[in-house]
Amino acid sequence: MRRLGALACIGFAGWLAGCGGGEGSDLLGEKALRECLARARIGGQPPRTSGAAGYAPVYLDTAPDFTAYSRDGGSVDVIVLGSSERARRTAAHVRGALKTLGVPASAVAARMVAGRNAVVTFSEVPSSADRAAVRSCLASD
Repeated sequence: MRRLGALACIGFAGWLAGCGGGEGSDLLGEKALRECLARARIGGQPPRTSGAAGYAPVYLDTAPDFTAYSRDGGSVDVIVLGSSERARRTAAHVRGALKTLGVPASAVAARMVAGRNAVVTFSEVPSSADRAAVRSCLASD
């Protein structure tokens, strides 16, 4: 009887995973996120300064999928992951790395937006409009 119960549980779990009952149906795609940011005027404009942001140690684990530029010209690194759990872990890693690089805690909180399965990091503290646009893109489908 236990074996039958265990098989039923395994079958039910497999059915849920196959039917999109998990978080997989709520994942953002890189293309859709890129397009949403572009509509908010966060896109491929050239940066206002030539020079690297200097934050390579921040992304030891996961490199950005793409870099966009805010209306002010600051870079905006975007990481799209396979699950919200991976995004939470990556966001925690990036927060810790920024603090290690000497960024004040208040600036770290202002420069990062994480939601669903994506992490967005601004090279500078963004305008409230740019931050709101990123939040909106992470919340929309």
